[in-house]
Amino acid sequence: MKRFRRILTGVDLSGGDRLVSQDLTPPNREAVRRSIELAKESGANLCLMSALDVSAGTQKMIEEYQGSEPNVVDAAQGVLQNLVTQAAEEGVRAEAVVCFGKSWLTLIQRTISQQHDLVVVGTRNPGPLERMLYGSTAMKLLRYCPCPVWVTKPVAGSGFRNILVAHDLSEVGHDSLRLGASLAALHGAKLLVIHGLELTPSFGIPPAGFSEAEQQIRLEAARQRIMDDVASLHPKPVPDIHVVTGQPEEAILRMIEENAVDVVVMGTRGRSGVSGMLIGNTAERLLPRLTCSVLAVRHADFVCPVSLP
Repeated sequence: MKRFRRILTGVDLSGGDRLVSQDLTPPNREAVRRSIELAKESGANLCLMSALDVSAGTQKMIEEYQGSEPNVVDAAQGVLQNLVTQAAEEGVRAEAVVCFGKSWLTLIQRTISQQHDLVVVGTRNPGPLERMLYGSTAMKLLRYCPCPVWVTKPVAGSGFRNILVAHDLSEVGHDSLRLGASLAALHGAKLLVIHGLELTPSFGIPPAGFSEAEQQIRLEAARQRIMDDVASLHPKPVPDIHVVTGQPEEAILRMIEENAVDVVVMGTRGRSGVSGMLIGNTAERLLPRLTCSVLAVRHADFVCPVSLP
């Protein structure tokens, strides 16, 4: 299993009209569960963090409160401390942090200052016209966080059955495969790898059409590249490799639906000259439509646009 050293888990404690609820939502329980599981397997330290998003005036009132009753910070700290105890029972060293601010921003700033190498958060419950990640804290983390981000969605049972790696034939694709293979080995899950081959020449010029022979050459070259990556990792189980033509995001979505995929592992990176952008347009179009958990692997050349306060 890939060894993480410092895992940061964002815990959303809001519930209904309450700033701090004692009961975690299923997505947050899943995020905590997976974080503890992975920290135990990796021997990593775990930080459980909750951000209270209030106005400056409300923050000042909370900080200056002198009453005998616990305030919302105390309540939040109490909930997180129970989770720290839960982690300790699994042999995981954890700490609880409560802060003020936007969740996505404070999580990224904490990641930078404390050098976390994985951030885990749960999904939000979407509205009737929304998809799982669209417009959420998770989407901002996937765009801007400098380390890998795991957005978890509750699954039945304790383990994963099917894990999908979206391989773009780049270095980040290789890193995605390595991490996906590690997860599959940990859970005894089936591993699938997909590459969507867009048969479009360079410079964005629409093709007059590739011959069948040319298409076959490109397909085989992509498959061989992935097979070479697989051979270098010696994953168990050996993955099923799918190289398809057409729009990559549509092929990924079909694969997820047809195989009841629990987690899709894919790469993101900063494009040349533009900080904080997802790789190409494929990930940007795909992420809001996902109905499973996603583990986003950051490209080495990514430049985080967030600075410390």
